[in-house]
Amino acid sequence: MQGQSDTPEALRGPSPNVLANIDDVRHMEEKMLRLLEEFESGKLVSVGASCPYDKLDAVREQQEELMRLHFALDNKVQNVAGSTSTGNRRQARRLLMEEGRKASKSNLSALVTKVSRLYFYGSLLSPLSSLSLSCVSSNH
Repeated sequence: MQGQSDTPEALRGPSPNVLANIDDVRHMEEKMLRLLEEFESGKLVSVGASCPYDKLDAVREQQEELMRLHFALDNKVQNVAGSTSTGNRRQARRLLMEEGRKASKSNLSALVTKVSRLYFYGSLLSPLSSLSLSCVSSNH
């Protein structure tokens, strides 16, 4: 067989790719251990002065309130959809009429208000980035 060594594979040792992977794993392990040491020593904090627990609780409560409203509105829609499948078309027509549109607009408005409030609280947690809700800071 051309291009192959007479030395068995087991005796040749690990390939260069495996050695590079081992070096990568060791490097990552060192970084993780350093990160753990910084966290345990207090140099790295997950929640600091700029992100106290009460702000995190406020965001959690807003998320839960939004979730409850979402499911309540979904149940209303499911109830109406269920009644139309049994032949009650009057209620389906009512949804298409002005009263139904007003209710839908009100529901949407409530959802948007709650999402806006949640976004605001989230942006308070991370003033550097309005897209991120992380509160990780480093106290070097």
